[in-house]
Amino acid sequence: MFGSSGSAFRLGRLSGVPVQLSPGALFIAALIALQLANRFTADVSPTIAWVAAVVTAVAFLASILAHELGHTVVAQKAGIEVKEIRLWFMGGAAALERSAPTAKSEVAIAVAGPIVSFGVGVAALGLSFLGVFPPVVTSALGWIGAINLVLAAFNMLPALPLDGGRALTGWLWHRRGDRLSAIRTTATVGTMLGRLGFAVAAFQLLNGFGGGLFTAFVAFIVLQGSRAEVANEELVARGGGRRVADVMMATPASIHERSNVASAQAMLPAVDPTRPHQVGLVVDDDNVARGVVNLARLAIAAHKDGTQNVLDEARPLGQHDVAFPHEQLEDVLRRSPALPVVVIDNAWRPIGIVTAPSLLSPPEPASLIA
Repeated sequence: MFGSSGSAFRLGRLSGVPVQLSPGALFIAALIALQLANRFTADVSPTIAWVAAVVTAVAFLASILAHELGHTVVAQKAGIEVKEIRLWFMGGAAALERSAPTAKSEVAIAVAGPIVSFGVGVAALGLSFLGVFPPVVTSALGWIGAINLVLAAFNMLPALPLDGGRALTGWLWHRRGDRLSAIRTTATVGTMLGRLGFAVAAFQLLNGFGGGLFTAFVAFIVLQGSRAEVANEELVARGGGRRVADVMMATPASIHERSNVASAQAMLPAVDPTRPHQVGLVVDDDNVARGVVNLARLAIAAHKDGTQNVLDEARPLGQHDVAFPHEQLEDVLRRSPALPVVVIDNAWRPIGIVTAPSLLSPPEPASLIA
């Protein structure tokens, strides 16, 4: 799967891409080690069983990393920057800086990960069948092989945000020549699979089978992922050949990065309850944009304490969260699906902002942007 997820520990770099390990991935690895240690004690002493279980759990994480590296390498060959590879609760994610430029690259990037998992699975199972390793090693190889084949098959289900959903999107895009239409069809398939997943989860829970909650969680991810993909693509479609300058709105009020939350709330405009998505900018000494802060969230933080730095409540701005006024809006929305996007000059000083409302209506001369 490729996308993104929350905070994690940095492990290093592969293919020039930072690799992050989330606490959720460590939790899953610990559960795997516990399960395998109980299984391995039939063949070896408890100490050796635990060592083998931990090594197998680490090998599982490594195989997930290999899966995401498959996506990464193919994406890089297609000219797409990969911001990070992250191992998390649901497996892994390669965060691409923009969507695939062609239907062919969409399919190629999507299937690369499952192909790697399938190869790892076949290789591990093949080694386990040789009969030349101790029983505990044979068992570990068999488990790694089987789980990778299951992951390859699961990821190829035709539902977003799974790899199979992206592959189906690419195929339909190639047939129809319309990416948005392809995503809508894939989202419909994903919605049906998600509802089926909830039905399976209910059956598991009502009949005492294990895994019901996990099945429901996966079904929820599929349903939400399908809806989000359609919403993002419809947002991109609003670009319609326009430039950023054509839709940007006036720069919101700003506050210095060394301000605390209480002073920021006092200096920034009051929240208008009819415009819930109002924001302010956090800037440094040179008036360079450092972050975007939601004013409603800022007000809540100020009432709770108010002493923390305003940057703690702001969404940090990176190169994918800003745009120049001459850029094509469609390109910006593909690489920056999270709105608002701050419009900057060559010195990174803010000169405007693009929000969801600004894509639907003409710019308004206001200092506070909804």
